[in-house]
Amino acid sequence: SNRIDKVIRAGERAADLVRQILTFSRQGSQDLQTLMPAPIVKEALKMLRSSLPATTIIEEDVDVDYGFILADVTQIHQIVLNLCTNAFQALENEKGTISVKLQRAEVAAEEIAGDSGVEAGEFILLSVSDTGSGIDPSMIERIFEPYFTTKESGDGTGLGLAVVHGIVKRYHGFIRTESQPGRGTSFHVYIPVQKKRIVIIEEVEEVETLSTGRERILVVDDEETILELQEMMLKQLGYEVTAIADSQAALEEIRTHPDNFDLLITDQSMPDLSGAELAREVLKIKPHLPIIICTGYSSVLSKEQALSLGIKKYVDKPVKQKELARIVRQVLNK
Repeated sequence: SNRIDKVIRAGERAADLVRQILTFSRQGSQDLQTLMPAPIVKEALKMLRSSLPATTIIEEDVDVDYGFILADVTQIHQIVLNLCTNAFQALENEKGTISVKLQRAEVAAEEIAGDSGVEAGEFILLSVSDTGSGIDPSMIERIFEPYFTTKESGDGTGLGLAVVHGIVKRYHGFIRTESQPGRGTSFHVYIPVQKKRIVIIEEVEEVETLSTGRERILVVDDEETILELQEMMLKQLGYEVTAIADSQAALEEIRTHPDNFDLLITDQSMPDLSGAELAREVLKIKPHLPIIICTGYSSVLSKEQALSLGIKKYVDKPVKQKELARIVRQVLNK
């Protein structure tokens, strides 16, 4: 059970990361929350340890919480992962040490004279150091530029440090870099401490009764794994489920047996017919059939466009059983 919980948490974090990358690429704004950074940094390091070779040692000193910051959980993850990935790539033959430390720092006005949008005061300081090759002094001014990279073609995008810089600037923080060629590099990320007093309310996990039903549902997704998962989740909720991996075959099924289904759940990105195209054709055959569309990311179909087509619900993947149960019941009850 504990291992399954970890897998679920990792999946949710991956979904958050994908969402974050898409948001960053669209230059969107995130909802920031007051949080303690230490547990998030520790979680990111745990993830890193499982992916880095045993020859790379990660030393961490992040046990103490030095206060709250206004940030986004996934972006703090991104900062740690990007800086540590950079540090790892600087190590020769994947051998060396990456040190990650969290502490509190008092910063005077003269120390941030050249940093716009930063105010003197108390900061949480995240330091990531490596024993790698170091950075050439002539390049140190350019390392935060988007697409600037010293790596071979195909080994990096040059976006890692640019992303970190963008996030930290948004938090009204700043970054300092120390490096000596052949002796290693240290990145010091300063994020302002939240001065407001925060009351933490422990979350109590509610045992929720899942909404069930007996209706007939057609599920369409070209990814066999997702198709099987959705079929299993819906059958556990009591529904009668037909699962089809081919959108064209699904359309023929509705054309042949239009009264066999009470609901259609479809993926958007599929070969032959996309979810939106399938929905259009199905609604010509059975105008009142409720349709739910699930999508990881679509550049051609927004939520507004989906609803204007007559689709009842637009859902972001991955969909957990609790959410699926609620949405299916909500759509069928209408």
